[in-house]
Amino acid sequence: MRAIARNTSILLLLGALPIFPAEPADAIADLASALSQNNSVAALRVFDSKMPGYSSIESDIEALVAQTDVLCAIDVVEEKEVPGGREFDVDWYMDLKSQLPNGPSERRRERIVLKFELIRGKWKIVAISSPKILAPITIH
Repeated sequence: MRAIARNTSILLLLGALPIFPAEPADAIADLASALSQNNSVAALRVFDSKMPGYSSIESDIEALVAQTDVLCAIDVVEEKEVPGGREFDVDWYMDLKSQLPNGPSERRRERIVLKFELIRGKWKIVAISSPKILAPITIH
């Protein structure tokens, strides 16, 4: 399943107010879309701000979208239930082009494992196997 960008709908049960949480795959699509739109705020919403390493992820994403134009695609390879949530093995691809004239470009492709937990009714990433995929581009 390719997660680039898609709209999610909110399901209501017979006019009642409870809202069913979006699936983790929707959060993956939101992340890929936010990165492709250079929207660090929306990208960071997918991560649990209390997860280990969040501050590094936050600074990396902010630097990445400030320096580059990002094209991101995240394909789900495998999904499984794990204690406390779900785990996704994804094929993560990013094409990064510096916003500087004649600046460098870089392509990244890596298999990443994302662990999700349901936090306050939303699926959030609580662990990422290789956060370096989000590191800013190296400009010499």
